[in-house]
Amino acid sequence: MNMKNTMIKNSIFLSGILLSILIISIIVINFFSNSSCAKFIFINKKNNSFSIENRNLPIQKHSLEYLNYVVDDFLLGAFSPDLKSPFAKNAKRNNLMLNNRDVYLDFSIATFNDCENILKGLNILNRTIRINKNIGTMFLSAEGKMYKYIGNYGSLADGIDSDSIFTENNIYIDN
Repeated sequence: MNMKNTMIKNSIFLSGILLSILIISIIVINFFSNSSCAKFIFINKKNNSFSIENRNLPIQKHSLEYLNYVVDDFLLGAFSPDLKSPFAKNAKRNNLMLNNRDVYLDFSIATFNDCENILKGLNILNRTIRINKNIGTMFLSAEGKMYKYIGNYGSLADGIDSDSIFTENNIYIDN
């Protein structure tokens, strides 16, 4: 009986040591890691629902640099063959500016001309940015011209807030 108790105590002791090593390893890896996990929303090809794809992005000291990575990586499209992006492969971000918490995004015209469903694409982009960074209002432009209306959603002069959901598939650019 005494030997059995000794074996149980040794097993508990070894389990505790292994658990401690595991916890310390996780802390050290996270502390010295130079990347962070970002979440990207894409469309599931099978059922047309939304799915999240996790990616590691380089940690940036400044919010603007991190947002550049998020938007550019989003425009690259999904890595999983089961997911698709609402934007075409030639989608391009021209510029991204950050003023306090407001984000100003300028895209090439081709980004929106080739988008299979512009409103769904903008909703997904809006949500993807917001789950990765705490932003205020998002302002959109193409080739430097601000969007005035998207379908029945407008005026966009005040930007797109976190509650914005688009319902139409028409875009009008303010000349």
